[in-house]
Amino acid sequence: MSYRKILAGTALAAALGLGMPALAQTTDPMPEAVIVDSAQLDAFVLAYVEVTDLREHYIAQLQDAQSQEDQQAIMQEANAEITGAVDAVEGMDVATYETILAMAQDDPQLVNRINSRIETISNQ
Repeated sequence: MSYRKILAGTALAAALGLGMPALAQTTDPMPEAVIVDSAQLDAFVLAYVEVTDLREHYIAQLQDAQSQEDQQAIMQEANAEITGAVDAVEGMDVATYETILAMAQDDPQLVNRINSRIETISNQ
């Protein structure tokens, strides 16, 4: 799988309800931009790769769901697993992940840094 396009598929996943639960439920304004250091960037990239894989898995399940109840159950399971995957990465938590993801949507330099790290781990 290619991770070159960092934010590709995010809109589809969000539309299917596979966004991070806290992000989907918050009405608070976005926190002020923070400087993403190297360690945070590495942790974010590890979490992002895992979340991307999980989203693809659950999107496939959603497409095969037979009922709205099945879809709801799949979305709940996906959100729990995605949250757990982010929290399992050392140096990363859901709030930090969401902040960096939101910052990347408006910061091409951050996207370039993220893509570079993703490409590095994809080539290993």
